[in-house]
Amino acid sequence: MSHEYILIRATTVIDIPRAQPTFSRRTIEIVSWDVDGTLYSTRKMKFHLLTQAVVKVLQTRSFQAIRELRALHRSTLAVEALRWSKGGCLEELPGDRWTLETGKLQRDWLGPAVEATGTRTGVRELLTFLHRLGIVQVAVSDYRADYKLAALGLLNFFESTYCGQELGRVKPHPALFQAILRDFQILPESLLHIGDRAETDGAAAEAAKCSSLILGRDFASFPSLLSREIQALSGSD
Repeated sequence: MSHEYILIRATTVIDIPRAQPTFSRRTIEIVSWDVDGTLYSTRKMKFHLLTQAVVKVLQTRSFQAIRELRALHRSTLAVEALRWSKGGCLEELPGDRWTLETGKLQRDWLGPAVEATGTRTGVRELLTFLHRLGIVQVAVSDYRADYKLAALGLLNFFESTYCGQELGRVKPHPALFQAILRDFQILPESLLHIGDRAETDGAAAEAAKCSSLILGRDFASFPSLLSREIQALSGSD
């Protein structure tokens, strides 16, 4: 297989195969989608999150909103710490009460911020394209995602949603992908994952022996990916 090499900051070399997996391949039965950072921009979401906090502080003349955001940030840091120190295993997190409290904070704060952010350009069109190809689509997220998909107006595109927090394993642990393979009774080569982080999405998919497409590594934008796939499909006729 031929490869092309891209020099990053004059020190890091990334090896990108020219022949990427395409959705039109008959072996692809399921496409899994990462949520945070893939379906929407987390940078833009954080802007809307801070805007919400400022508005609430001004409206209530209380710093309760700031305290809630700090608690939400601490819960994220706790998961991130175990992601790298324990390989994505979450057994050391606090118990059910902590989970319920952080879940409420996530819905109350992240739901409106994600809705205000909206989807990345081209996401809805690619989802529609895959649906018309008859490919099953599932959402794969380290954090609870149903309310985010609803906020984006995308919930109906997904057959199932897999949550790393509920499984007790987050990427780069392969448990999320292993659960999909088990539930749908498919081989690893039949699953293709779309994400935005090579060190989590790509690593977890690879550990489960599945293929992945990483935003910024394997494709520049969703419109360009859709265009590429339409051309691949046309060329196979």
